[in-house]
Amino acid sequence: MNYLNKLVLSYVNSTESLRAQILKDHQNDEYIKLMKQQKVLSRIEVKHWRGAHQCAIDIDRPDRSELMDVFDDAVLDPHLITTLQTRFLNVLNIPAEIYDLESGETDSDLTPLIQKKWFYDATRMILESIPFGFTPEQWSFKPGKDLQWEVARVRVFPREHCVPEWNAIRPDVNGDELIYLHDEKYSRHYMIIDSGELGLLLPASRYTIFKKYAINHWNRYQDIFGIPPVTATTNSRDEAIWDKIETNLKAMSNSLGSIFPEGTDLKVHENTNTDVYNLFLQAAKYADEQISKLFLGGSGSTDEKSHVGSAEVHERTKNDYTKADVRLCEHIWNDKYLPFLTSWGYPLEGKGVRFNMSSKLKLADSQLAIDTWIGENFDIDEQYIEKTYGTPVIGRKTSGTAPDTDPASSTSEGK
Repeated sequence: MNYLNKLVLSYVNSTESLRAQILKDHQNDEYIKLMKQQKVLSRIEVKHWRGAHQCAIDIDRPDRSELMDVFDDAVLDPHLITTLQTRFLNVLNIPAEIYDLESGETDSDLTPLIQKKWFYDATRMILESIPFGFTPEQWSFKPGKDLQWEVARVRVFPREHCVPEWNAIRPDVNGDELIYLHDEKYSRHYMIIDSGELGLLLPASRYTIFKKYAINHWNRYQDIFGIPPVTATTNSRDEAIWDKIETNLKAMSNSLGSIFPEGTDLKVHENTNTDVYNLFLQAAKYADEQISKLFLGGSGSTDEKSHVGSAEVHERTKNDYTKADVRLCEHIWNDKYLPFLTSWGYPLEGKGVRFNMSSKLKLADSQLAIDTWIGENFDIDEQYIEKTYGTPVIGRKTSGTAPDTDPASSTSEGK
């Protein structure tokens, strides 16, 4: 019996190994191999921004590799990262569901198919096409349990290799060879979400460069005027004493000192304007405000000193941006992703994806709306109230006067 079990186990292992190898070889044929090059980090300045912009709009050979270097440097800015995260999370925190296109009803059986990490990643990549102008995606699949094939992973393909204008990829950034993604061999695993623009990071990166200038000048000012220079004069000609004095000066004044022969008159022109730091600080704040306006429509949601009325206006503007982003995500999912997943065997024919925006409504506003509907004799669905607000509905109140809640009084009246 043990010998038979070993034979069965050996057969199963060999079969699974052969299946995995066939799958691996099949996928390797369809995956694009890149000529990877070491990235050299350099200081991005305005001249780099302008040159990268020019290369990206070249008609004969559009190249966004340098522009991606500018963008990668820009997204290191903490304020820009926070602003992008704020805009993305406004959509990513909204629950999504699959629904039937004909009836409009939520399909509770198919919705769990998209309640996966890859759905979250794919939706985020749609949103990333707004700042970057495009998002190249690589989809990996694996044999599934409930389905023949299931999504294993969705990741961003290196943007510097992409030519979104031609729906193509350059294996070598510096070469002229192009691989077109509409080729059936590659369309099974690759796609580019193209906004048709160069992305909001193009204007935003100008402000991050401007902000770096302001901060660097601020640091230089602190180095020069932050610590007063210390000088020393001596009549000694002994170099050992000079060395000792120099060591002491460096220790006590953070290297802002020197030794001068006797009779040397040194004059330091210190800036007497004690508020000069505000010049650089306001320049950095101005850059942050412009970045917030660019991505959120205003700086009220990121400025802690905003007034209540102004913050409410910014909140409404932000909600408009969120609605537009949700609409974009639904269009991409229904027009591009669902047909793609259907080709891999997902049972999504006649289905659609939508985001439940009711979760974004303010409780007070929606409560007021429901009270108004009830006052106008509209019949409200009890299940909707329970599902949206989590409040169990026991039943409806009967018309007429409320019953007396004092059992003693009702007993005495009965007598």
